[in-house]
Amino acid sequence: MTVRPGVYLAADRDLTDEARILAVGLWAGDGGTITGLAAARWHRLWPDPPPVAAGIAAWTRRPGPTR
Repeated sequence: MTVRPGVYLAADRDLTDEARILAVGLWAGDGGTITGLAAARWHRLWPDPPPVAAGIAAWTRRPGPTR
């Protein structure tokens, strides 16, 4: 299952809130970061999962599908 472009979830795993947040971090690549409520949730500073997991990619990387 594709979670983000280039980031996949194994068939025997559940798409948990933590998996969605981790997928954003993997999608952002080296130099990227998880931001906002997703970052707070990852560090256990926020009790509820964010409606959307957000991240920022490094300037040297273009996230998304490769052509």
